[in-house]
Amino acid sequence: MKTITSAACSAGAQVSCVQTEHAGFRPVLRRDLMRALRKCRSKIGLTTGDVLVVDTLLSFLPCRDTKTGAELPVDPSFILVIYASNQTICGRANNMCERVLRRHVSKLVKLGLLRRRDSATRKRFPIKSNGKVCAAYGLDLTPLLLAADNIVQMAADIELEEEEIRGLRAQALTLRADLLKAAHTLNDEILEYVTQAKTILRRSTLKLREVKSLLTRLKEISEVQDVSRNLNPTEHPCTGEIKANKPRTAHDRKHVESAKESAGNGQNVRQVESQKTDTLKISERSEASLLELWNDCREIAELFPKPPKSHQDLETIVQTMANYVGIGWECLAKTQARLGLSELLRSLNYIAENAMRIERPEAYLISLAGHNRSIAYGSIRKPL
Repeated sequence: MKTITSAACSAGAQVSCVQTEHAGFRPVLRRDLMRALRKCRSKIGLTTGDVLVVDTLLSFLPCRDTKTGAELPVDPSFILVIYASNQTICGRANNMCERVLRRHVSKLVKLGLLRRRDSATRKRFPIKSNGKVCAAYGLDLTPLLLAADNIVQMAADIELEEEEIRGLRAQALTLRADLLKAAHTLNDEILEYVTQAKTILRRSTLKLREVKSLLTRLKEISEVQDVSRNLNPTEHPCTGEIKANKPRTAHDRKHVESAKESAGNGQNVRQVESQKTDTLKISERSEASLLELWNDCREIAELFPKPPKSHQDLETIVQTMANYVGIGWECLAKTQARLGLSELLRSLNYIAENAMRIERPEAYLISLAGHNRSIAYGSIRKPL
């Protein structure tokens, strides 16, 4: 953006024509422009105070239909010069100090989002013709409106990147949890890396390339561990031949037979095999309720392609989503006792959908559960 500096001339106005030039920009709603500006303010270099000043200046534009009261988009036909006094602007900006306001205005001018149109006396006032304002001296918002399309596009790109980061982060957390379940098979260096991966994934400044690199590394570790776990301990690692543990000589066979007799204490012992329990088998009613719950939680369903088939699967998904949205195990366990597993999943889905609006996920979840100090720990198991 082009930086424009200004200085009042002693002989007359700084700009010969103080009316807003009819520059070509597409009409845009104030709320859409402010939403995009808040999204990409860090990338542009704006602080919260700078955004507040821009929002306040935009509020002076006549963007309301006098008959219906509906919001009208800002277009080039508007007088985009704000001629309100500093005192009036500060009052509308949450009683901001005038010195702070001047500092924010100077920064916006330096960044090229604002332009000063000073009169000979550096005063702000409107110029009227036939009782209507046709021009003004003051703060010109034209540069901001000219950059509106770029700001909106920048915000859309940031949202797409954040959405991709959320998906990759969820995959990485799930992979990390699987690796920690087999922590005894990892060496100290890899175990430390897997443990620290959660801290890296929770950084607010996490970049897309960083989470991609971390996910690739976790996949490599997981592939190596899967290969080592799939090898049968009695199988040769190269040929795949099974090592038989049969007695090689008659003496060995006699020794084995005597050992069997001593174990039976001279009696015929009949081994009764315990009945196997299929832990994944659930009733049709329970499966239908899980499917209905899963369809309600669309945000979580997008991150986990396969719906849960058991209570244990649902519990694992709840733990993973809690890590993803920044909720600790202690808070999760306490709120689960009040909400129950199904309602807790719905609450986590709502927090994930409104992640940009909810600044403190743990406090928000506690408020949903009506948390108090007497709540006991729930049935959620603490992850490894």
